[in-house]
Amino acid sequence: MIKIEKSKAPGKITCDADYRKEPVFGCICKDFHGKCYLCEYKSTSYRVEHIVPRDRAPECAHKWENLFLACPHCNEIKGNKYNNILDCTKVDPEDVISIKYNPFPMARPEFAIKDANDPVSTQVEQTVELLNKIFIEPTTVEKLYEADTLCDKLYEEIDDFLNDIQKYRKATGKNKGKCYTYVSEHIGRSSSFAAIKRAIVRERYLHIFGTELDKQ
Repeated sequence: MIKIEKSKAPGKITCDADYRKEPVFGCICKDFHGKCYLCEYKSTSYRVEHIVPRDRAPECAHKWENLFLACPHCNEIKGNKYNNILDCTKVDPEDVISIKYNPFPMARPEFAIKDANDPVSTQVEQTVELLNKIFIEPTTVEKLYEADTLCDKLYEEIDDFLNDIQKYRKATGKNKGKCYTYVSEHIGRSSSFAAIKRAIVRERYLHIFGTELDKQ
């Protein structure tokens, strides 16, 4: 989950059909960089997600600020159980959630509350629990297979990212600048799994790419 700057509503939303067609759906996809706001994978299938579940707050069902972009895997795990998670259009998840990524024995990220000594809100606790359910603690066998596929995609993306970092470290002259641009694109907020990549930079490469995190 990464901080998102949401635009103004592109028009009136009075029923479900309004947010399933243009211009509303297209605007949602653009705001969320064409990726699920929870797992950050650029899927081939999306759903308009109500960050506050519609059965908990029917009055928010068609409010622009309640409409997010999610993949089916994350949408179904969240359901209406997680009804008070962080709104990443208002709060930067990187400020309150830490991420550890280890590729072996299985490429699964682990999410935790950033500072265990600080009082934490229910929103942070729920968000951390949900993100771990999505990647490492699926609720059903079907979701386990989906999580495995998601983590395979994550592994491929992180492998490319780390390879680009190594290319940058070995490059010289003009090639070094080009390689730096590739890494910068990886840690941009529009990139797949951006929060995980940025966590890796903070843990291992802050001395090289730290300024890029501030720009993005």
